[in-house]
Amino acid sequence: MSAAAITCILPAYNEAPRIAAVLDAVAGHDLIGIAPVSDGRAHASISLRRNSPWPWRALGIDYISGERVMPRAVLADQLDALLALPRFGLEVFMNDLWLEAGFDIAVVRWPEVDSPLKSAKHGKLAGIAADVKMMRDIFRTIPAHHTLRQIFTMRARRI
Repeated sequence: MSAAAITCILPAYNEAPRIAAVLDAVAGHDLIGIAPVSDGRAHASISLRRNSPWPWRALGIDYISGERVMPRAVLADQLDALLALPRFGLEVFMNDLWLEAGFDIAVVRWPEVDSPLKSAKHGKLAGIAADVKMMRDIFRTIPAHHTLRQIFTMRARRI
């Protein structure tokens, strides 16, 4: 698949203080998530950072990771749906698209990359509130029981 047919997604809601560092980290990895997609080993890739929540590291997949690579066509006809999503609904929305398409998924480990916890960004109580809002957005996008199906189906589709 040509690089022109691939889209790299890095959702960045409320990340103004950190976005430059994120983009530097991505550029410093020569977008390693592209390789398994561009060489045909996988239909899409998703990152697994050093400080992903321990259940995701134990399962070997972070289903709400924002760093993804996929064919551009996956999102090409989804603009209206994307604009209607709640702030933290994008990742689980994309998961459904991938699973409906039967994609094989490469997990790209980033052991040197951390994502700041919401408590580190906003303080302990505000961080907990932000996590609750994030989960609410996720469950507004897909039902809570559907998240388990996404996680285990994505895990089964890992290459």
